[in-house]
Amino acid sequence: MLLNSQELQSLKNSAETSRKLRLKAIFLGEIATASFEDFPPAQFFERNFEAALMLPSIRDDELLDLCQIAYLQQCDLFDLAAFQRCQSEQKWPARALYLSAVLEKVKESGNF
Repeated sequence: MLLNSQELQSLKNSAETSRKLRLKAIFLGEIATASFEDFPPAQFFERNFEAALMLPSIRDDELLDLCQIAYLQQCDLFDLAAFQRCQSEQKWPARALYLSAVLEKVKESGNF
């Protein structure tokens, strides 16, 4: 069975929407204790999800770490030093470890 381009695009859109909803639910659960009234987490995620997808081959854990780092520092991804490094270096083997370490550092510092 062959699918036409419209059917393929529909499947792709459905998969992306499903991924977005799943990651949004995880994100909201992860940052529930650090919610800021003037920085609504659901709106933040909606605004920054597409920006995170601009990074080549971004994995779900990397996307979530980036969003958590930015949210805890109350800035959008484009303003985040970790995101800028990921943009400049593109995909490198230690990207996930780097983002995980940055997130832990932010959480430990409590500067949010």
